[in-house]
Amino acid sequence: MRSIEEAFLARVVQKEVDSRASGIYNMTEAERRKHFFARGYLLQVKKYYGIRSIYYPGCTGETILESAFDKDEIFYLDKVIKRNDNTGTSVVGDMLAPPFPENTFDAAYVQDLHLHEEGREHSPQERLDAILSMVKDDGIIIYGKRGACPIWTKELPFLRKQDSVLTEVRLPFAHEEFAIFQRI
Repeated sequence: MRSIEEAFLARVVQKEVDSRASGIYNMTEAERRKHFFARGYLLQVKKYYGIRSIYYPGCTGETILESAFDKDEIFYLDKVIKRNDNTGTSVVGDMLAPPFPENTFDAAYVQDLHLHEEGREHSPQERLDAILSMVKDDGIIIYGKRGACPIWTKELPFLRKQDSVLTEVRLPFAHEEFAIFQRI
């Protein structure tokens, strides 16, 4: 007999397979389990902060937000969109000149500020400032290390040094792959 957790995970996986919204059906069991726990954490953060809109610049093909947010709550921005129409609002554009008004979103999801790449056109600070301009005052920045584990050790200290605009939040619940910051 399946546990409640396994039954729920099976429904999440089947929903994603049916919608073809992600590559979860190609994941190993361990990867699916991580996806499941990340989903639960993001749902808690969403409820705790009342997030109704989340901005994800530089989104490529990442699907983790789709497991916790409705498609009308997610706004993807990238130079090339690699997703279908069932996954949220997808906009082709430059994160340094986003097509949205400032202070539009309740939250932003950030996975990589590219601190590890030399010679990029814009600095990590410019990229972070552009993301912060899209988030409402007191809005949330969810930093996830999913798929970007080697850079976590460089980027997390960089974000923590932004104490004039961000404060790290310690919630009563935690997840090893996420850090939460609040815009101040």
